[in-house]
Amino acid sequence: TMQKKHTVKQLTKWGVLGAALLASTTTFAKDHYACVNNNTLNIRSAPSTQSAIVWKVVRHYPFQILASQGVWRQVKDFEGDIAWAHSRYLSDSPCVIVKNKIANIRTSASQSSKKLGQADYGDVFAVTQTTPNWVQIQIDSKTQGWIYAPLLWGTPN
Repeated sequence: TMQKKHTVKQLTKWGVLGAALLASTTTFAKDHYACVNNNTLNIRSAPSTQSAIVWKVVRHYPFQILASQGVWRQVKDFEGDIAWAHSRYLSDSPCVIVKNKIANIRTSASQSSKKLGQADYGDVFAVTQTTPNWVQIQIDSKTQGWIYAPLLWGTPN
């Protein structure tokens, strides 16, 4: 199975410092998404390498971008957690995460097509194609499959 997000349970509260930092941010449209383009990425409590690491994520992990402060992006994940990521490790390449307990991976964009396998909650994938109801994902270097879009979170169709 794919690696999951490892959350550090103790999240820091924003307080006065956080309010001052947020005052100089640029906000984004609600449908602006980004994808982690590095093998792993530290997600931080504030826009600084000195701030606490609140969780770590893997390549193709999707985020909604909420705001920008210099080279930092305020990000929100599929569970609604909000923190900061360095923009160098984010790209506009489409990616998704499985938000359902399980999701069948199929050979084509149809529930009647052959089942290739199954993805679990928290599995992440690069997206190669979309239809209004289905997302084609890259399973490995040679294999692609389709997952029913309502079971996924990430780059909007």
